Amino acid sequence: KQLAIQDLDDNQRRRLSAFVADKQKIGELHPEDFEKLNELGKGNGGVVSRVRHTTTGLIMAKKNIHLEIKPIVKTQIIRELQVLHDCNSPYIVGYYGAFFADGDISLCMEYMDGGSLDIVLLHAGRLPEPIVAKILYSVIRGLVYLREVLHIIHRDVKPSNILVNRTGDVKLCDFGVSGQLIDSLANSFVGTRSYMAPERLTGEQYNTLSDVWSLGLSLVELATGRYPIPAIEDENVYLSAFNSHRDVNLEQHLEAAKEGKPLPGKKLLIYFEIILLDQYNNI
Repeated sequence: KQLAIQDLDDNQRRRLSAFVADKQKIGELHPEDFEKLNELGKGNGGVVSRVRHTTTGLIMAKKNIHLEIKPIVKTQIIRELQVLHDCNSPYIVGYYGAFFADGDISLCMEYMDGGSLDIVLLHAGRLPEPIVAKILYSVIRGLVYLREVLHIIHRDVKPSNILVNRTGDVKLCDFGVSGQLIDSLANSFVGTRSYMAPERLTGEQYNTLSDVWSLGLSLVELATGRYPIPAIEDENVYLSAFNSHRDVNLEQHLEAAKEGKPLPGKKLLIYFEIILLDQYNNI
Protein backbone atom coordinates (compact mmCIF):
# COMPACT_ATOMS: atom_id res chain seq x y z
CA LYS A 1 0.00 0.00 0.00
CA GLN A 2 2.82 2.40 0.91
CA LEU A 3 4.60 1.66 -2.37
CA ALA A 4 1.45 2.58 -4.27
CA ILE A 5 1.10 6.04 -2.68
CA GLN A 6 4.76 7.02 -3.04
CA ASP A 7 6.09 8.69 -6.15
CA LEU A 8 8.79 6.13 -7.02
CA ASP A 9 10.54 5.21 -10.23
CA ASP A 10 10.72 1.59 -11.39
CA ASN A 11 14.18 0.95 -9.90
CA GLN A 12 13.18 2.34 -6.51
CA ARG A 13 9.98 0.33 -6.49
CA ARG A 14 11.82 -2.87 -7.43
CA ARG A 15 14.58 -2.46 -4.82
CA LEU A 16 12.12 -1.51 -2.08
CA SER A 17 9.87 -4.45 -2.91
CA ALA A 18 12.89 -6.79 -2.74
CA PHE A 19 13.85 -5.38 0.67
CA VAL A 20 10.31 -5.88 2.02
CA ALA A 21 10.31 -9.46 0.71
CA ASP A 22 13.67 -10.19 2.38
CA LYS A 23 12.44 -8.71 5.65
CA GLN A 24 9.38 -10.93 5.63
CA LYS A 25 11.61 -14.03 5.45
CA ILE A 26 13.53 -13.18 8.61
CA GLY A 27 11.02 -13.18 11.44
CA GLU A 28 12.14 -12.55 15.02
CA LEU A 29 15.84 -11.80 15.52
CA HIS A 30 18.18 -13.26 18.16
CA PRO A 31 21.88 -12.68 19.04
CA GLU A 32 22.91 -16.12 17.80
CA ASP A 33 21.51 -15.37 14.34
CA PHE A 34 24.49 -13.20 13.36
CA GLU A 35 28.09 -13.60 12.24
CA LYS A 36 30.17 -10.45 12.71
CA LEU A 37 32.16 -9.53 9.60
CA ASN A 38 33.80 -6.25 10.58
CA GLU A 39 33.30 -3.08 12.59
CA LEU A 40 32.01 -0.08 10.62
CA GLY A 41 32.35 2.63 13.24
CA LYS A 42 31.64 3.79 16.77
CA GLY A 43 30.56 6.90 18.60
CA ASN A 44 28.54 8.13 21.57
CA GLY A 45 25.51 6.27 20.23
CA GLY A 46 27.15 2.84 20.10
CA VAL A 47 29.10 0.49 17.86
CA VAL A 48 28.00 -0.39 14.32
CA SER A 49 29.15 -3.65 12.71
CA ARG A 50 28.63 -5.34 9.37
CA VAL A 51 27.08 -8.73 10.05
CA ARG A 52 25.67 -11.71 8.18
CA HIS A 53 22.28 -13.12 9.10
CA THR A 54 23.23 -16.79 9.08
CA THR A 55 19.77 -18.17 8.21
CA THR A 56 19.14 -16.02 5.14
CA GLY A 57 22.68 -14.91 4.26
CA LEU A 58 21.59 -11.26 4.25
CA ILE A 59 24.26 -8.66 5.01
CA MET A 60 23.09 -6.11 7.58
CA ALA A 61 24.40 -3.26 9.70
CA LYS A 62 23.92 -3.99 13.41
CA LYS A 63 24.15 -1.13 15.89
CA ASN A 64 24.76 -2.09 19.52
CA ILE A 65 23.85 0.50 22.17
CA HIS A 66 24.63 -0.16 25.82
CA LEU A 67 21.93 1.18 28.14
CA GLU A 68 21.62 0.98 31.92
CA ILE A 69 17.83 0.90 32.09
CA LYS A 70 15.03 -1.03 33.76
CA PRO A 71 13.45 -4.06 32.02
CA ILE A 72 10.12 -2.27 31.64
CA VAL A 73 11.85 0.53 29.72
CA LYS A 74 13.55 -2.04 27.47
CA THR A 75 10.16 -3.53 26.66
CA GLN A 76 8.74 -0.10 25.83
CA ILE A 77 11.69 0.74 23.53
CA ILE A 78 11.21 -2.48 21.56
CA ARG A 79 7.47 -1.77 21.31
CA GLU A 80 8.06 1.79 20.08
CA LEU A 81 10.57 0.55 17.49
CA GLN A 82 7.96 -1.77 15.99
CA VAL A 83 6.63 1.12 13.92
CA LEU A 84 9.85 0.90 11.88
CA HIS A 85 8.66 -2.39 10.41
CA ASP A 86 6.12 -0.33 8.48
CA CYS A 87 8.71 2.24 7.39
CA ASN A 88 9.29 1.51 3.70
CA SER A 89 10.82 4.42 1.82
CA PRO A 90 13.75 4.58 -0.62
CA TYR A 91 14.96 7.61 1.35
CA ILE A 92 15.05 5.93 4.78
CA VAL A 93 17.54 3.22 5.79
CA GLY A 94 15.61 -0.06 6.01
CA TYR A 95 14.93 -1.68 9.38
CA TYR A 96 14.96 -5.45 10.00
CA GLY A 97 14.31 -5.57 13.74
CA ALA A 98 15.76 -5.12 17.23
CA PHE A 99 16.51 -7.16 20.33
CA PHE A 100 18.11 -6.87 23.77
CA ALA A 101 21.05 -9.02 24.87
CA ASP A 102 23.72 -8.64 27.56
CA GLY A 103 22.59 -5.12 28.47
CA ASP A 104 22.72 -3.90 24.85
CA ILE A 105 19.96 -3.06 22.44
CA SER A 106 20.81 -4.19 18.92
CA LEU A 107 19.22 -2.42 15.95
CA CYS A 108 19.48 -4.38 12.70
CA MET A 109 19.35 -2.22 9.59
CA GLU A 110 19.98 -2.19 5.87
CA TYR A 111 23.71 -2.15 5.07
CA MET A 112 24.70 0.92 3.05
CA ASP A 113 28.03 0.06 1.44
CA GLY A 114 28.96 3.68 0.65
CA GLY A 115 29.03 4.69 4.32
CA SER A 116 28.04 8.00 5.85
CA LEU A 117 28.54 11.44 4.31
CA ASP A 118 30.95 12.60 7.01
CA ILE A 119 33.33 9.81 5.92
CA VAL A 120 32.72 10.56 2.24
CA LEU A 121 33.51 14.21 2.90
CA LEU A 122 36.69 13.27 4.75
CA HIS A 123 38.01 11.59 1.60
CA ALA A 124 36.51 13.93 -1.00
CA GLY A 125 37.23 17.28 0.67
CA ARG A 126 34.03 18.79 -0.72
CA LEU A 127 31.19 17.59 -2.93
CA PRO A 128 30.17 18.99 -6.35
CA GLU A 129 26.98 21.03 -6.44
CA PRO A 130 24.98 18.45 -8.51
CA ILE A 131 25.77 15.80 -5.90
CA VAL A 132 24.76 18.12 -3.06
CA ALA A 133 21.52 18.82 -4.93
CA LYS A 134 20.75 15.09 -5.13
CA ILE A 135 21.48 14.73 -1.42
CA LEU A 136 19.15 17.66 -0.68
CA TYR A 137 16.35 16.10 -2.75
CA SER A 138 16.69 12.69 -1.08
CA VAL A 139 16.89 14.04 2.48
CA ILE A 140 13.88 16.30 1.95
CA ARG A 141 11.91 13.33 0.61
CA GLY A 142 12.98 11.33 3.65
CA LEU A 143 11.97 14.08 6.08
CA VAL A 144 8.59 14.45 4.36
CA TYR A 145 8.06 10.68 4.67
CA LEU A 146 8.89 10.74 8.38
CA ARG A 147 6.48 13.60 8.95
CA GLU A 148 3.59 12.49 6.73
CA VAL A 149 3.71 8.71 7.32
CA LEU A 150 5.35 8.17 10.73
CA HIS A 151 4.31 11.58 12.14
CA ILE A 152 7.74 12.25 13.66
CA ILE A 153 10.65 14.58 13.11
CA HIS A 154 14.22 13.34 12.72
CA ARG A 155 15.86 15.37 15.55
CA ASP A 156 19.45 14.60 14.51
CA VAL A 157 20.08 15.49 10.86
CA LYS A 158 23.83 15.68 10.17
CA PRO A 159 26.29 14.21 7.64
CA SER A 160 26.99 11.13 9.77
CA ASN A 161 23.27 10.27 9.74
CA ILE A 162 22.99 10.44 5.95
CA LEU A 163 24.13 7.21 4.29
CA VAL A 164 24.84 6.31 0.67
CA ASN A 165 25.38 3.12 -1.32
CA ARG A 166 27.02 2.15 -4.59
CA THR A 167 23.75 2.28 -6.51
CA GLY A 168 23.48 6.01 -5.74
CA ASP A 169 20.82 5.89 -3.04
CA VAL A 170 20.91 8.54 -0.30
CA LYS A 171 19.08 7.61 2.91
CA LEU A 172 18.45 8.97 6.41
CA CYS A 173 19.17 6.92 9.52
CA ASP A 174 19.08 7.32 13.33
CA PHE A 175 15.84 9.28 13.61
CA GLY A 176 13.80 9.66 16.78
CA VAL A 177 10.99 7.14 16.50
CA SER A 178 11.36 5.92 20.11
CA GLY A 179 10.86 8.52 22.80
CA GLN A 180 12.14 6.16 25.48
CA LEU A 181 15.31 5.43 23.50
CA ILE A 182 15.89 9.16 22.95
CA ASP A 183 15.51 9.83 26.68
CA SER A 184 17.77 6.91 27.60
CA LEU A 185 20.47 8.03 25.19
CA ALA A 186 20.21 11.59 26.50
CA ASN A 187 20.92 10.28 29.99
CA SER A 188 23.79 8.07 28.84
CA PHE A 189 25.69 10.00 26.18
CA VAL A 190 26.71 13.52 25.24
CA GLY A 191 25.26 14.08 21.78
CA THR A 192 26.51 16.56 19.22
CA ARG A 193 25.12 20.09 19.49
CA SER A 194 26.83 21.41 16.37
CA TYR A 195 23.85 20.92 14.06
CA MET A 196 21.06 21.76 16.53
CA ALA A 197 18.67 24.58 15.70
CA PRO A 198 18.59 27.65 18.01
CA GLU A 199 15.31 26.61 19.63
CA ARG A 200 16.80 23.26 20.62
CA LEU A 201 19.92 24.85 22.08
CA THR A 202 17.83 27.22 24.17
CA GLY A 203 15.42 24.50 25.34
CA GLU A 204 12.37 25.80 23.49
CA GLN A 205 9.79 23.71 21.65
CA TYR A 206 10.90 22.58 18.21
CA ASN A 207 9.36 21.11 15.08
CA THR A 208 10.20 20.13 11.49
CA LEU A 209 11.91 23.48 10.92
CA SER A 210 14.59 22.34 13.35
CA ASP A 211 15.41 19.50 10.96
CA VAL A 212 15.56 22.01 8.11
CA TRP A 213 18.11 24.12 10.04
CA SER A 214 20.28 21.04 10.65
CA LEU A 215 19.99 20.06 7.00
CA GLY A 216 21.05 23.55 5.91
CA LEU A 217 24.22 23.42 8.02
CA SER A 218 24.97 19.94 6.68
CA LEU A 219 24.58 21.04 3.05
CA VAL A 220 26.90 24.02 3.49
CA GLU A 221 29.49 21.72 5.05
CA LEU A 222 29.19 19.22 2.20
CA ALA A 223 29.51 21.94 -0.46
CA THR A 224 32.41 23.84 1.13
CA GLY A 225 34.25 21.05 2.92
CA ARG A 226 34.07 22.68 6.34
CA TYR A 227 31.56 23.22 9.11
CA PRO A 228 30.10 26.71 8.44
CA ILE A 229 29.79 28.22 11.93
CA PRO A 230 33.06 29.59 13.34
CA ALA A 231 34.24 28.19 16.67
CA ILE A 232 33.19 30.25 19.68
CA GLU A 233 34.81 29.51 23.04
CA ASP A 234 31.99 30.94 25.16
CA GLU A 235 28.72 29.08 24.43
CA ASN A 236 26.77 31.92 26.08
CA VAL A 237 27.97 34.23 23.30
CA TYR A 238 26.68 31.71 20.76
CA LEU A 239 23.28 31.43 22.43
CA SER A 240 22.96 35.18 22.96
CA ALA A 241 22.93 35.60 19.19
CA PHE A 242 19.47 34.03 19.13
CA ASN A 243 17.49 36.78 20.82
CA SER A 244 14.17 38.46 20.16
CA HIS A 245 15.81 41.45 18.43
CA ARG A 246 17.64 39.53 15.72
CA ASP A 247 15.21 40.37 12.89
CA VAL A 248 15.57 44.09 13.58
CA ASN A 249 19.34 43.77 13.87
CA LEU A 250 19.59 41.90 10.58
CA GLU A 251 17.48 44.46 8.73
CA GLN A 252 19.62 47.27 10.11
CA HIS A 253 22.78 45.50 8.98
CA LEU A 254 21.32 44.96 5.51
CA GLU A 255 20.60 48.66 5.20
CA ALA A 256 24.10 49.46 6.45
CA ALA A 257 25.60 47.12 3.87
CA LYS A 258 23.69 48.81 1.06
CA GLU A 259 25.06 52.18 2.18
CA GLY A 260 28.64 50.91 2.27
CA LYS A 261 28.87 50.86 6.05
CA PRO A 262 30.74 48.08 7.96
CA LEU A 263 29.28 44.61 7.49
CA PRO A 264 27.91 42.49 10.38
CA GLY A 265 30.44 40.63 12.49
CA LYS A 266 30.80 36.91 13.09
CA LYS A 267 28.46 36.90 16.06
CA LEU A 268 25.52 38.14 14.02
CA LEU A 269 26.23 35.93 11.03
CA ILE A 270 25.92 32.85 13.22
CA TYR A 271 22.20 32.79 12.46
CA PHE A 272 22.59 32.30 8.71
CA GLU A 273 19.02 33.57 8.49
CA ILE A 274 20.38 36.52 6.56
CA ILE A 275 19.92 34.47 3.38
CA LEU A 276 16.20 34.25 4.09
CA LEU A 277 15.66 38.01 4.15
CA ASP A 278 15.20 38.22 0.39
CA GLN A 279 11.47 38.17 1.17
CA TYR A 280 11.97 41.71 2.55
CA ASN A 281 14.79 42.89 0.32
CA ASN A 282 15.46 42.09 -3.31
CA ILE A 283 19.03 40.84 -2.82
